[in-house]
Amino acid sequence: MMKQLMLLLRVSKPKYNELLYHNHVLYMNPQLSFNNDKNDKLLAGQFDKAEAVLSEEPAPLFYSTDNKKTWQHITKVNTIRKDSNAYIYCMYAVTFSEANYNKDLKKYYYRVPWEYIKGVWQEGYELMVISNTSDFLASFRDATKREKIPGAYGFVQYDLQEQYKKEKYFSSAINDSFSTVFHKKEYPFSIQKEFRFAVIDTNKPDHYELLLRNDCTIRVSLLPLKSGRDILIELSDLEFNADGTPLRFSANLTFYESNQITES
Repeated sequence: MMKQLMLLLRVSKPKYNELLYHNHVLYMNPQLSFNNDKNDKLLAGQFDKAEAVLSEEPAPLFYSTDNKKTWQHITKVNTIRKDSNAYIYCMYAVTFSEANYNKDLKKYYYRVPWEYIKGVWQEGYELMVISNTSDFLASFRDATKREKIPGAYGFVQYDLQEQYKKEKYFSSAINDSFSTVFHKKEYPFSIQKEFRFAVIDTNKPDHYELLLRNDCTIRVSLLPLKSGRDILIELSDLEFNADGTPLRFSANLTFYESNQITES
């Protein structure tokens, strides 16, 4: 069954979250900055040495100076990585599961585990929750059309370890700028339930600021975070499509903080 997006979450500094919901600016970082272990701004859950990797199989590297008539061996490489000039904005996706829905109360419960939060959290960070996801996605699409830049969004697939082995993936990723953006290794990243927004800018700025529609209200809830605590989100008054997927729910979200501290 296709995942049904309910909410989009982001753990960040309040001033960074405000840049989005108040100024309507999506601050996007270069994809390759997330595999740079010398980037002291990265938190533990953000660093991924396999970001934008096409293959981790050893391979020889050659060059030609006569229009590919003859080739000279340079060296052997252990990792092949593609720089698509992609800039990304990462969020956590809350999706629908029947197991979490109470039919009698018409309420849906979703637990955001501390195990995820601790990888992207520092003291003073908050949880931002966007509930009108359809409007938010539409605003992103409109912005990329207005700026006339390639853009894409979607769930990250945690299947990179399997994709490495497929020749089809290698060839498609070479020709598609967004392929490597939406594939990551399952461990330890699958707990992040990541949903990404991406654009391509061949001018290679140090970051990209995408201005969303000012007339699009981004419906946001903000929650301060404490170390070691899970967050439970309650959605109420759910209504469903004929196929059983959620159509709408109340804009009033309820949040609960776990009493028991989870060890870091």
